[in-house]
Amino acid sequence: MLVYAAQQCSENAAQQTDFIMASIIQRKGPKGKLVWQAQIRKSGFPPQIKTFKRKGDAEKWARKIEREIESGHWKDTHEASKIIFADALGRYIKTVTPQKRPKNSKNIYKEGNIEQQNA
Repeated sequence: MLVYAAQQCSENAAQQTDFIMASIIQRKGPKGKLVWQAQIRKSGFPPQIKTFKRKGDAEKWARKIEREIESGHWKDTHEASKIIFADALGRYIKTVTPQKRPKNSKNIYKEGNIEQQNA
């Protein structure tokens, strides 16, 4: 009977390939204080790992990410989180700023037509 139950469990687990599992682990942080690490693993998605000072925050974050994955609204922000503000600002200055009007010009609206004048 016990062997049959174990076979049933393993068959059910094999059928549930989309199962999401979050683990909350207590570990030592960089300064020696205890922290909580949430880990979420799902096949077809990169593992999500984040560390928190409080267990409740780790659980809340894990539930939020699990909901986003299940609903299809999850976006991988790992690469975006690596971008330094200075790099983003430099890219903006190179790509967006040249497209803008010079500061010394203004638009005058007349009957739906736009005329550009230098101030």
